[in-house]
Amino acid sequence: MTDDLSDLSMPHWSDGAAPRPGLHLRGATVEYDQATVVEWNPDTGENVIRYRGDDFPNVPMIGSTDILVTQPGDQVAVMTSTPAGGAGSMWITGRIVVPGTPEAARSIEFMTSAIAQEISAAVFAERIKSDADPDLATRNATTFGDPEVGSAGPAVTGVSIVSGTAIVIMGCNLKAASDETDGSVFSAGYVGFEISGATSVPATEPTSSMWSLVRKTGTITTDESIEILSTFTSVQRVTGLNPGLHDFSLKYRRLAGAGEPMECAARTLVVIGL
Repeated sequence: MTDDLSDLSMPHWSDGAAPRPGLHLRGATVEYDQATVVEWNPDTGENVIRYRGDDFPNVPMIGSTDILVTQPGDQVAVMTSTPAGGAGSMWITGRIVVPGTPEAARSIEFMTSAIAQEISAAVFAERIKSDADPDLATRNATTFGDPEVGSAGPAVTGVSIVSGTAIVIMGCNLKAASDETDGSVFSAGYVGFEISGATSVPATEPTSSMWSLVRKTGTITTDESIEILSTFTSVQRVTGLNPGLHDFSLKYRRLAGAGEPMECAARTLVVIGL
């Protein structure tokens, strides 16, 4: 016999209709039952389920992580509604596992699967915000603020904080110089970051800043200047932030006592909201 008898074991609303989701209570009996997985695609959820001896393709399911670990041969719980004595609707409610078996251990395997790693990487990548400005910026004021020459920032906006913590990575080429024999004229400064939004944190030093200083000291007879341009990177872990959206921006200031404005270029800012 080669005829498809599935409609006899599971008659639907109309001849040949596939199982469809939905609970039809009028005149219907709701039942739980058990079925066997014949085929399963963990990427799309496409399936073939054997129920009462017949195979049914693409039975709807209640969404869960089971879709990632279900395999042919697994037992699944199904729910059916049976108007007028037939099953008008059927859907999968979950995978049946016995504690202590390999099938039970497989319930958490999805956490280390390739697709779970891809999801984790995508989620983490969404939490990384960055900005950069290659241009030179200078500031002569001894309080933190935007450059007096050059553009403000870099800055990142809309950083979502859930755990109260953020990782801030800032970098720049920071200049330090001394132009006089006695060191009376020199340039030095700080680069820090300011936080606004759900939490307000001003730029301060030294906990949230980088700084550079070169100054002639002792007995120096040469009139030649000393100038150093170095690339600095600072990684800061910020805690105690309120849940919500935050903005981060680099701020600058001259070191008090320096006779020249601070200068920096190739400025970068990376923030990871956690």
